[in-house]
Amino acid sequence: MKRLKMILLFAVVIFSLSFLALANEVKKRSFFDSTFQSAMDHFNNSMNEFSTNFDAMSLGQFKTQWEQDKDGRTLYIQTENKEQKLDIKIENQMLEIKTAEEKKTENMQSISQSSQLISIPYDCDGNKAKISQTDDGIKVFFPFTQSVQQRQLKKSQKKGTETERIPLRPANGEVDV
Repeated sequence: MKRLKMILLFAVVIFSLSFLALANEVKKRSFFDSTFQSAMDHFNNSMNEFSTNFDAMSLGQFKTQWEQDKDGRTLYIQTENKEQKLDIKIENQMLEIKTAEEKKTENMQSISQSSQLISIPYDCDGNKAKISQTDDGIKVFFPFTQSVQQRQLKKSQKKGTETERIPLRPANGEVDV
C-alpha cells in the first residue's frame, strides 16, 4: 500500500512538472512568435518604403502607343516630365530609347540612366523612319515596306473590278448541296 501511494505521488509530481514545462514552452513560443511577427512587419515596411522610393526615382517614365493608318504605323512617345531628354536610335529593326536624369542635392549628386528596346513591326521599314516633335512628346512614323504597299494597292484595285459571286441553280434531277 505504501508503494502504491509513492507511485501515485510520483505520477502526480511528474504530471505537474510536465504541465509546467508545457506552459513554459507555450510562453516561449508566443515570445518567438511575437518577435518573428515584429521582424516580418519591419521587413514589409522596409520593402514598401524601398518600393515607393524606387518608383519615385525610376526612369523610363514615358508612355508609348502604336497607331496604324494606310501608309504605315506611328509610335507616339509621351514623357511625364516635359524636361526629360530622350535619345532615340533606330538600328536593325529595333528602336532604342535612352533616358538620363541627374539629381543634385546639397550633399549628394546622382545620375540615373535607362534604356528600352522596342521592336519595329515586321511590315514596316525602320530605315525610312521619320521622327518629329509634338506638343505631347515625340512621334516616330514607320512607313510600310514596299511589299505591303503593293499588296494594299492590289487589294484596292481588285475591289473595284471584283464581281459578286452568284451560286448556280441545280438542273432538273440534280441535288442542291
